[in-house]
Amino acid sequence: MMHSKKAGIDPDKMDVDKLSNILRYHVVSTRPIYTSDITQNETVTSLQGANLTFTFNSHHYMINHAVILVPNVLTENGVVHFIDMVLLPPPRLIPL
Repeated sequence: MMHSKKAGIDPDKMDVDKLSNILRYHVVSTRPIYTSDITQNETVTSLQGANLTFTFNSHHYMINHAVILVPNVLTENGVVHFIDMVLLPPPRLIPL
């Protein structure tokens, strides 16, 4: 399995609970969020419990500091946005 150099994590060497926290930080269960519905600085709560903030400008949409590279991919159970980095939950809320 490849690791994310940008995030500084190697899933093969990471505690299962910590990896689970990171993965759940990438999921929102409230409703599908399409880029066309995003409002500036919209905040939603991830399954992990910490907030994610959506922003945009004339060039791209972002989730926290991650740029959405491929938006609005429909899946059987929702919408996926491919981003350019791994999102890490705030360590003060959930220790990594």
